[in-house]
Amino acid sequence: NKNSIAKLIRKILIVEQQLENPENRSIYFRMALESKQFELYTLKKKYTKLVDIYNLRSIESLLEEKRHIEEKIKSLTPTMSRLIYSIAKSSFNSQISEINDFLSLKPKFPKLKALEKYTEEELLQFF
Repeated sequence: NKNSIAKLIRKILIVEQQLENPENRSIYFRMALESKQFELYTLKKKYTKLVDIYNLRSIESLLEEKRHIEEKIKSLTPTMSRLIYSIAKSSFNSQISEINDFLSLKPKFPKLKALEKYTEEELLQFF
């Protein structure tokens, strides 16, 4: 199961490859070229934001944050409105998932860098 950063990198690489030689693509692809370029811009912006968040956190701070969120989950009571309970638990689980993604990468990549600065070999380590 790939983490969210690896999935994002994969999407960026796929869109970049698709944008190479657009003249060799179908007419439908060329008609959607602007939308693909915007998709790439959006994906790269999201990656940059994730890198900033990732690089500011240490393993210790991530573990502490995870414990804190797990305590919040335990404090949720099923007697709350079902909707509020579900939304809160889903949000907390999403945060824990991101933290777990970061924790799985931190030993191999203490700091992330701009995609352009990775070699092909380094990028493959994400997968």
